[in-house]
Amino acid sequence: MGVEISDQVWGVTGQLCPFSFSGAVRASFVGVSGFEVYFDDSYDYPIKDLSLAVLVQASAGESVSATGTLHMSNGGNNQVNPWSKVIMTTLAWVGENPSKSVVFAPRNGIQVPSDSPEIQVGGTAPAVAASALTGFDLVYADEHCVHQLTLVTGQTVSTDENIARLNVDATLLDASGNGATTKSVSAGFLGFLPSAGVEAQVITVTDSAKRAEPIAVTFSKPVKSAAALLSGFDLSRTDHNDMNVSKIVVRTFADIKGKGATVNVDGWARITGHEADSDVLEGSMTVLVLATF
Repeated sequence: MGVEISDQVWGVTGQLCPFSFSGAVRASFVGVSGFEVYFDDSYDYPIKDLSLAVLVQASAGESVSATGTLHMSNGGNNQVNPWSKVIMTTLAWVGENPSKSVVFAPRNGIQVPSDSPEIQVGGTAPAVAASALTGFDLVYADEHCVHQLTLVTGQTVSTDENIARLNVDATLLDASGNGATTKSVSAGFLGFLPSAGVEAQVITVTDSAKRAEPIAVTFSKPVKSAAALLSGFDLSRTDHNDMNVSKIVVRTFADIKGKGATVNVDGWARITGHEADSDVLEGSMTVLVLATF
């Protein structure tokens, strides 16, 4: 009985992906560990819209299934390559009723800007509270290049009211200041009481091209399983230019093999424009690292 963490599953856009566990699943949360999206003809273009969505099927017995869907277009005939991928990781409470140990509360389509949705966390405020990204929908009024692409999720917990709130933000801008006119973020609140046996840390992970080694995250005791979930990412140019888009890759992963209480976290966060010009923007991710023992 307790929290189990699935392996990462890479699903091409629109593919139903199964996750299996050791016993009956009483509660679950499907988070995004990354995505790779690119145009069907592999050329670079200004974009009009960019979106990611995760649809979770009802859990049945010892399994959970989910579909990740990506969309990107330049407002014309150029659409997302069907081999674009969503990388998902599932947390599951296996065994008895989880009501006194975990809170998994996904919320879809939170408008930016907006009031933060309220989530009841039960009679006791969680010892570990975190948020994770599950999707987004960004739309320009017309097609534009990209100067900044930023997604943020966070949470607050009111201990006197036992209410949690998800706080999200999103930015899509070109170098002239033209921004997305439609912006929404999907995210989940994750709460764990001590009885869940889960620890969490939130770290910043720069693109691996900017680092020589993975990032070591140390927990209080030897780790049984670990997950790296996206809480947000920042792909922003530091100059005054912008760029067409050929491919966007945001992906993180956790490695615990032979590491004891340490989890190694690595990943990529980059936009590739015109490959012949080596036009690559390398950014960073905000990563939620979860560990069970």
